Amino acid sequence: MRVPGFITKGIRTVQGLASRLIEIAAAMFYEIALIGSLAVIFPLVARGLGPAQYGKYQTVYVIAAFAVTWAYAAVAAAIVQLLLQSNRSSRSLLVAGRRQVLVMTAPLGVGGMLLVLALFGWEVVLPAAIILGPELAMTGIAEVNIALLFALRGATFTTRIKVIGPILRVFGVLALFQTDNITILNLVVVNFAASTGVMLAAVYAGRSLTTNDDRPEQSETSSSEVRSLSLVYAASMSTNAAQSEGEKLVMATFRPLAELGRYQAAYRIISLPLIPLNAVYLVATKWFLPKDERPNIQVIRAQRLSGPILVYGVTVAIVIAFASPIVELVLGDQFSEAKTMTVWLCAVPLAHALADIPTIGLLGLARNKVRMWLGMGGAAFAVVVYLILVPLYGWQGAVVGTYASEIATLVAGWILLIRYQRVHDRSNAETVHSA
Repeated sequence: MRVPGFITKGIRTVQGLASRLIEIAAAMFYEIALIGSLAVIFPLVARGLGPAQYGKYQTVYVIAAFAVTWAYAAVAAAIVQLLLQSNRSSRSLLVAGRRQVLVMTAPLGVGGMLLVLALFGWEVVLPAAIILGPELAMTGIAEVNIALLFALRGATFTTRIKVIGPILRVFGVLALFQTDNITILNLVVVNFAASTGVMLAAVYAGRSLTTNDDRPEQSETSSSEVRSLSLVYAASMSTNAAQSEGEKLVMATFRPLAELGRYQAAYRIISLPLIPLNAVYLVATKWFLPKDERPNIQVIRAQRLSGPILVYGVTVAIVIAFASPIVELVLGDQFSEAKTMTVWLCAVPLAHALADIPTIGLLGLARNKVRMWLGMGGAAFAVVVYLILVPLYGWQGAVVGTYASEIATLVAGWILLIRYQRVHDRSNAETVHSA
């Protein structure tokens, strides 16, 4: 008996959806573990350090975030794209990726240290040297291995490696709290130890994978190819970091450290709801990247992703606004102003999450440079707004600048995605017609 076509199609759709949901669930498990670890670590660290020291501690990691994009986050993204859009040798990707990480780490570490010295003098130079030196290099090597494992094995496999970090950090910070030894240097040492554990596991798994990778017709990847693509990614990612973290550096320059620390604490709270979305976007990248020549497909995918993200973001904003009194209860009186800051920032997760969606569509169209210029434009706009508003209005100016830059990026992103999807569709139609 012949099975009707619509039933067969429905079964395939359900099977495909099930596999995606399983992968999202696996990636979400890591994000939930990360949220759980931060729920334990954050109040202990904020209370233990106080607003001014907490501001310094977080600002050093903000500086490190810019180095991270160039040192390894962009390299990892380039590896995923090269492997998913063309059948590349895992061994050659791993070698080229590690080489790029090591080449970039030294100059980025030096540049980051100079910025730390300019902002805080010699007070936090040793913790910053650990973060911007060995930890940057080791985490970079780990992330290159994890990117390769994710592209070939999926989030279900990589979650087991990544979850080591949050677990080790929780035990380390709890030990510091019990012994009354919460200082910036000790916290950095704990983070370094956790990064070491993740790196060892990732390198072991990566070596095993490359040894047993028997995919047919693999092509080699040169270091120059990884370098050129990762630099495009890095330009885009660093502009995103400037847009989302730039106001903190401006506040560190022009505003009191206690105000910066309270703002950092409030921003940390409203950033927690974005963590689960990292899992969604990570898996979504694998849906957008493979070539698909159906008309308007990337716009349709972006629209489908926007619906649930919108519902999630609105719900999060409402919950944050109503739950803001808990902030003072958890962090103490010294962070009382963070309660008001949290209410002002409650819709940032929604704006940021929606602004990221069209950029994934551009990635699916292989418009990496367009995506880069979009990010650069958004970052330039954000920095100008921050420099105008933050020195005059403090954290209120930072919040207004954040919303303005996210909305501008969202609108421009959708305009560019629709435009280049139409260009792509016309090119395909002309190719078919000429054939």
